[in-house]
Amino acid sequence: MTVPACLARLAPSDSQTDLLRACLWSDEPGRQAWERWQRTVGDVRAAIERDRDGVKSLLPLLHEGLRRHGGATPPEPLAAIRTAALAETIRWQRYEAICRRAFGALREAGVPFLVLKGAALSLAAYAGPELRHSHDIDVLVRQEDRGRAAAVLS
Repeated sequence: MTVPACLARLAPSDSQTDLLRACLWSDEPGRQAWERWQRTVGDVRAAIERDRDGVKSLLPLLHEGLRRHGGATPPEPLAAIRTAALAETIRWQRYEAICRRAFGALREAGVPFLVLKGAALSLAAYAGPELRHSHDIDVLVRQEDRGRAAAVLS
């Protein structure tokens, strides 16, 4: 079955697929995907700088994948990958503190809420919460609690 051109543009390229596999897979399959991606991009450091395949946002996840499958990485890009992972860990610590404050305020005010998207997924679906970058905090509240929730959070 042929994928329509409009859908093909949405699908990840072979290179992007290999990068995702290098991030997510363990052992030999992950290592092989990492080697294929490196061969495809050539200069890993340049690919990171150009943000080829959206690699910058995946660096912490890639760091975890490399740790799991032991893929060989040249020293210079490895330093950039490690630095990104450390920066995301520090950023997560701040994000978590903000979440705790917001969720605590909602609980204290008796506003029922459900945590959604990044804040929930980072704890439920990733090996470590710092591997799921989130910019915002999404919560679901009942329609009748919106005003009170907004007041509490402001």
